[in-house]
Amino acid sequence: MKRPRIFIALLVGLILLMMFPTAVFADKVELEYKLMLTDRNGREVINPRTLNAGDTINVDIELSRKDSDAASYYTYGLEFRLLTRGLEYNGDGASFHNGTPITKQVFMSGDSVGFAYYDMERVGVAINNPVLAGRWSYTVVDPSKINITVPVVLMYIVNDSESHEPVGNARLFLDSNGGEVIGEDVSGEYPSGTIVKLPDASFANYRFVGWSDGARIWNAGDNYTVTGVVTLTAVWEGLMRNRQVLFETNGGTFKENDPSGMYADGEVIKMPEAEKNGLELSGWRMEGKLFKLGEEYIVDNSVIFFAEWIEPSTTPAPDDDNRVPNIVIISAIFTAGALGLIGFLWLILWKRRYVLYSLKNGDVALSYKENDHKYQVEVILFDKDDEGNSVEYHLNKSGIVEAKHRMRFIHGQEEIYPIVEVNPGKYKGKLIITDLKGHITEEKACIKVLDREIRERNNR
Repeated sequence: MKRPRIFIALLVGLILLMMFPTAVFADKVELEYKLMLTDRNGREVINPRTLNAGDTINVDIELSRKDSDAASYYTYGLEFRLLTRGLEYNGDGASFHNGTPITKQVFMSGDSVGFAYYDMERVGVAINNPVLAGRWSYTVVDPSKINITVPVVLMYIVNDSESHEPVGNARLFLDSNGGEVIGEDVSGEYPSGTIVKLPDASFANYRFVGWSDGARIWNAGDNYTVTGVVTLTAVWEGLMRNRQVLFETNGGTFKENDPSGMYADGEVIKMPEAEKNGLELSGWRMEGKLFKLGEEYIVDNSVIFFAEWIEPSTTPAPDDDNRVPNIVIISAIFTAGALGLIGFLWLILWKRRYVLYSLKNGDVALSYKENDHKYQVEVILFDKDDEGNSVEYHLNKSGIVEAKHRMRFIHGQEEIYPIVEVNPGKYKGKLIITDLKGHITEEKACIKVLDREIRERNNR
């Protein structure tokens, strides 16, 4: 009679064991947050230190649930704290849940804003996944000091007295401050809380003090925990930027940024590109010496560079004795015209699109023009590896490209950094185009890889 009782006891124990994980872990959730930065026009800001004083920067935090029961949130409390430098809070924070109180707090050091959200789930009503957990804006006070760290992100789970720290995204930029990084440059995007080892750096004869976030200095070899969007700047003992360098375009305009500014002895300036209607830039003249485009100048004094413009070179008229017969000239003109017409028709009929890709920051400029639809475009580049095998690189995936946009500058929905395996040059590729109804088409693309940043163009 004992065996049936033992069997029943084991069966009851097994049933309880099967119920135990459900009862214990029913309130366990996996949540992630995403820190997103945009300017006043809604364009993504990759490195906030590229902004100017007085600009507006918006900070959004999006919350996603990653476990199997992602249709609903079981949390009743969520708290974000942002530690900011170089920014002034505009006092306009808002949460996704109407009526949720938002608090402004000051803690640690510097200007800090804390936001707490409660009752994230209304009874019986699921919340969108992902959901915008909070949005607020700042005014840039000092771009050189901007840092946005996230020292605290806490969640409080129903029937769970312990707080939980969800994982989010973070970005780290190393600014060598005129010098160069020695060893691995650990700049990049990381899960928040990732620990990296900071490299060494060198700059002329200056002694490297360490990497600073504006409040603290870390030495080379120190472990650094990446949170938020942070720039660490190299600090050099005795560095003084007291040399003024000016570039005078003489009526022209720079193709990229004007490098004029204050420099320290030993810093290197690369001669910039500029343009002027109908003229060609032969170089930059300084005290009788002409510096060609791309040539480097090592700063050792305050100087002014003047752009020198020349008329485009023309072919001189031939001597009478060497003149080409008229029939040859007419034939050449006819041939050139025919080739031009063929090229024009080829450009109209050929479906290959034109794409620019920057190795500096991974941005893409897309030559695209349609009249009646909006699209999402993904750019893929074809190349070969060291063994001659064909490879594909997914460069970027845009948001919605508006109809009729020409040379639309696109940013990826996910942060994509430059692909180091690709060299500057021209490549073949393709575009994967998805319309608003989900229809997918593919088109050929010519991709030009540039070792510089791409200026935004938004021409219709």
